Amino acid sequence: MRLKGILLILTLILTLLLSTTLMKHTVRCEAVGLAQVIIEVMGERNLVLPKATVLVFYKDKLVERKVCDDNGKCVMILVGGKKYKLVVNFKGIEKVKEIYVSPWNTTIIKVKLPVYLVVFGRPITFSMFITLIVLSLLILIGIIILIYEITLWRRKKVAMALKPVKVGIRG
Repeated sequence: MRLKGILLILTLILTLLLSTTLMKHTVRCEAVGLAQVIIEVMGERNLVLPKATVLVFYKDKLVERKVCDDNGKCVMILVGGKKYKLVVNFKGIEKVKEIYVSPWNTTIIKVKLPVYLVVFGRPITFSMFITLIVLSLLILIGIIILIYEITLWRRKKVAMALKPVKVGIRG
C-alpha cells in the first residue's frame, strides 16, 4: 500500500511538472476574419474573359493564384482586414489593382481589362481594332488603284497593237 501511495504522489508531481513546462510553451491562436473574394474579369463592352489568371499579393508576397472559369469568375478565401494587390492577366494584357478585403464578408471585385474583342483566341484592344480597320481599308484602296493602273496599261498596249499600219508607196 505504501508503495502505491508513493507512486501516486510521484505521478502527481511529475504531471504537475510537465503541465507547467507545457504551459510555458503554449501556442496562442487568434481568430482571424476570413473573407470570400469573388473576382469577375471582363473586357470592354462587358465581354467575358475566360481563363484569365489572377495573382494576389500581400506585401509583395504571392499568397494566392487562380485561373478564372469560363464565365470569367474566380473565388478565393483570403484573410480579411488587409490590403492586397491583384494582378489580372488575360493572354498578355495585364491590369494591377489594389483591393481591401473586409473580414467575415463576401467581397465582389470587378476588374475591367482593355480588351475590345477576341479574334481566334487573341485579345484585341480598341486601338488595335481601329488600326486593323484602317490598314485593311488602305490595302483595299491600294489593290483598287493597282487594278485600275493595270487596266489602263493594258488598254494602251491593245490600242498600240491595233493601230493601223500605214502602207506607203515608194517612188
